[in-house]
Order: sequence, then structure tokens, then C-alpha cells
Amino acid sequence: MKLSFVMSQASSATSTASLEAVSSPTPSLSGALQVALDPRLAAALDRVLAAARSVAAHLYLVGGVPRDLLLGRCHPGSLDEVDLTVTAGHAALVSAWPLAAGRLVVHPRFGTRSWSDDAVRLDLVQARAETYGHPGALPQVRPGDLTEDLARRDFSINAMAWGLAGPDEGLLVDPHGGRQDLAAGLLRVLHAGSFMDDPTRVWRGLRYARRLGFALAPRTAERVPACLPVMAQLSGRRLAAELGRVWSEPDPLGLLSDMDAAGALTAVTAGLRATPQTTPAVGPAIAAGAGGDLVTAALLLGQSAAVRLAAAVRLDLPGRLQEVLEHAGGFLDACAAGMPPDAALVRLDRIGPTALALLSWATADEADGGSGLSAVLARQREAHFVDGDDLLAQGLRPSPELGRVLTSLRAGQLRGEILSRADAQLALAALTGNGGQRILPDGGSLDA
Repeated sequence: MKLSFVMSQASSATSTASLEAVSSPTPSLSGALQVALDPRLAAALDRVLAAARSVAAHLYLVGGVPRDLLLGRCHPGSLDEVDLTVTAGHAALVSAWPLAAGRLVVHPRFGTRSWSDDAVRLDLVQARAETYGHPGALPQVRPGDLTEDLARRDFSINAMAWGLAGPDEGLLVDPHGGRQDLAAGLLRVLHAGSFMDDPTRVWRGLRYARRLGFALAPRTAERVPACLPVMAQLSGRRLAAELGRVWSEPDPLGLLSDMDAAGALTAVTAGLRATPQTTPAVGPAIAAGAGGDLVTAALLLGQSAAVRLAAAVRLDLPGRLQEVLEHAGGFLDACAAGMPPDAALVRLDRIGPTALALLSWATADEADGGSGLSAVLARQREAHFVDGDDLLAQGLRPSPELGRVLTSLRAGQLRGEILSRADAQLALAALTGNGGQRILPDGGSLDA
């Protein structure tokens, strides 16, 4: 659906920007947005713009969309989410909100209204100013003007606003030189304390740099090391959420390498690294569509036992996932140490499919001819050749020893020594044979 707004010919002299840097009208942006929008979102945005004009609200398109439109990175019909900021007439626009269908979530603290319908989303935020009580704190928010709203953002390329309704309609407001930095391929923070206020901006900057093929501006890069200790003040779930965003990037393994080089991983937990040796499970986990915490567990699986445990606790991974990671990691450690993994195999066999998935991702590239971990995991997906009912049919009474016989048979199956039910029955006969006595592997016996 064609958007009804018309590009304004307002000049910077009549604009609310007295903001030093308001560009000339950019009709190419209008056309690019029209082409890029998902038709459902275009229809919703058209109605919001009509409502904004009816109440004389001043409305801007902000965030990554102006950036990506200027870079030509939005494919036709692909844009399914937009961020809007209103600087005047917020209450009137809220009262005249035109989108009845769909789901509306209101966040009073930040003055945000998030509307979604099927797979499209529109966020409306009142322009605000932010202050930080101490490094790493969540911001304290108050209503602000457009100058303050753009100044609170992370990088200059994200601190541009395109006027959609009001005196700046059709103008790109760019007080921090974002368009110039786009042309230069640079990510530049807006002030010297930006990373100290919010050290997760380092991770964000590395994501943008890898995704866009940009580099941190020299002065921006110089400020990274000083803020890394502040990450110790952030909650584990906040850090886990940042890691979760890595997994949806186009090149997550390359991004992990960038984070490693910048010290952003060791800032989470000492010793946490991202090398080809520590990340074999990450790519397969992402390809399998695993959730964010599970992909993070796949990253931790490749670390040493001490780092794995410390990072899982630091990131506050769910308790069950920590348990699964402990068992899967312990199994890998036992294999690496050359220890017979029978007990670990059987224990792992009992805890469900999640640990198996982790291990299968970690060994996805193994070519071991059927003798190593990949083959064990393939056999682990097979049903037990012999179970408790078979032992009871042999006349054995339920007892701890019966469980030990089952464990021995299952371990033999997982090692590839027992390849069929017939093999299992022969092994069972060997374990329970010898006249009237049932002989156990360690030389003990039980009565029939």
C-alpha cells in the first residue's frame, strides 16, 4: 500500500531543527521506505501517520531503519519493524491511536507503545533523555526533545531521524554526522563516556561492524578496554541476552572472533575464548534452530571445565541447562583424558535429548570411522536391545544388581560391542550363566 505522506519542502530555517544538521529533503529515502516495507506494516504506518497529522504530532523514523535505507540494505517488502519517536503531541497521538486490531503492549517507564500484528511490529516512543547513576546502570529516563533523544543513542549512524510528520517532514535530522560516518564505514560513539554508561554498546558496536563491514573509529576503539571491567556489574541475564543476539547475526563465528580479540568474552568470565577449538558446536547449534541459551551452552561446551562452570553461573543459565552442560562437558572431558566412558555414557543416556544434541553438535564434523564419539552418539539414539522385562523373563528378581546388568549391557551397546538384540541376548546369557548362579561382571552373583 502506498504511504499517504508527501515529502515536505520545509527548509532547515522553518524546521524544529535549529539542530545544526538537518539535511536537504531526501525523496530517495521516501521511495526506498515505500519499497522496503512489508505491505501489512505499510498499511499500519500509513494510519499512524494520518493520526499524527490530525493531531499535529511531530513524528520521526529513528533507529536502524534510516541507516539501512541510506545504505541500500532493505530488500523490497522485507522491512517488518519500524521505530518511531514523537517529540510533540505524544498524548494526543496516543489518544487518537488508530490501530485497533493486533496486539498492543505499553511500557510506561520508557513511554513506549509496541504494536504487532502477525509478523510485523511498530514501536512508538516519546522522545526522551537518559542519565546514568553509575557506570553500567540502567538509565534514568525523562521526557526530552529530539536533540536529547538522538544524543542518548549509541553510535552516530544510529543517531539520525527522518521526519515523517510535523515541521521536519521529509528531512533527515543528523546532528552527529551519521551520514558522513556511513560513507566512511565508521562506528563512532557520541561522547567519551558512552561505553562506560553502557558497556554492552561494545558488543553492539562489534555486531554492527561485522554485519556492515565497518570499523570502530580510532578514538572509539581506544575507549573499549577501560569499560570492560564495568561488565562485572551487569546482570548475568543481561549479558546472556547480548550473547543471544550474536547467534542471529549473519556471521556469528566471525563475530565471536571479533569479540574474543576485543576482550569482550574474557570480560564475562576469565578464560572464556572463541577459537576454532572452542566453538565447534556453535555453528551446528545455530543451524539446528536452537534457542539462545542453548547455543550459548554450545559455546561453553568447548571451554575448559572450570571456565564452563564459571561462565554458566555468571550468565545465570537455567539450572536444568547447567546440569545438562555439566554432564555433556564431563563426558567430553572423560573422553579427552582417555578414560573408559561407560559410566558417563549410561548416565548421559538417562538425562534426555538435550545433552545428546549438545554432543552431536560438538562432533558434527568428526570423521572417526565409527570408533569415536560420533559413532557412540549415533548408537545412543538406538533403543535398548535388552530391558528390564527381558531380565525379569530370565527369572531375575528386581534388585540393584539387575540395574547393574542393564548398565553393563547398555554400555556394551554404546561402545559398539553389542550390535543387535541377538548379541545382547548372548551377552545376557554370559552374564547370568554358570549353573544355578547368575554371574555379574565384577565376579559377584545373585540367585535366580
